[in-house]
Amino acid sequence: MSERMNELGTKSNNSFSILNGMPSYVGLEQKEAVVLEIFSQLVAELLAVGENNKLSRVSVHLQKSSDNYEKHASYLEQHGFEMFTSSVEYYKELFEENEEEAHFSYFTLEDSILTEQKFKDLWKRVMQGSGNAVSTLSMDEQLQSVKHELGGE
Repeated sequence: MSERMNELGTKSNNSFSILNGMPSYVGLEQKEAVVLEIFSQLVAELLAVGENNKLSRVSVHLQKSSDNYEKHASYLEQHGFEMFTSSVEYYKELFEENEEEAHFSYFTLEDSILTEQKFKDLWKRVMQGSGNAVSTLSMDEQLQSVKHELGGE
């Protein structure tokens, strides 16, 4: 497993981040533009990682502003990938804002107040009505993937 993941990391050459959601998925997230030849090698390696580890899915997140977006999207569709979401990111500079009093509290899973089940229930409620596409993973699989991405398991 790690040899293929290392190969994927080497081939990405900092143009893509690797989203390691093992044992459910592995994904690539574009950081910089890359030529189609390198992109096709990355996708081939991503598919090999997925097949060798019997993952339920692999994914590629592209930047629409990238020069090669159309070519990369077409390549993915030709190789059996389907568009899952079309995300739009908004931001606001906060340095000009006055700090307001927070109207929320937070807990970690390590706190005795918030059990893992309560966390999953809360997470599920927060996701309802979201503009994001519904996940193909169960709540348990999502939590396991997040733990793995954060280095917890």
